[in-house]
Amino acid sequence: MQVPLELSRHVCENDLIRPFSVYLYLKMYSDGKVKKGSEIISQMQADLRVKNRRTFKKYFDQLLELDWIGL
Repeated sequence: MQVPLELSRHVCENDLIRPFSVYLYLKMYSDGKVKKGSEIISQMQADLRVKNRRTFKKYFDQLLELDWIGL
């Protein structure tokens, strides 16, 4: 997967590295639709070493706020 330099710069400058890792994981391992209780969510948390569900929700909410993902 190729990530544009401008996007990488934006992520670093705005301290969005962890939410961006969630975004990239979703792009790579889902078809665009993921249910809340899906196995991919728990696998993503394990792979990205996010131990707390509240922390994961924070990253997910940041992506929603940025309009990078939708419900």
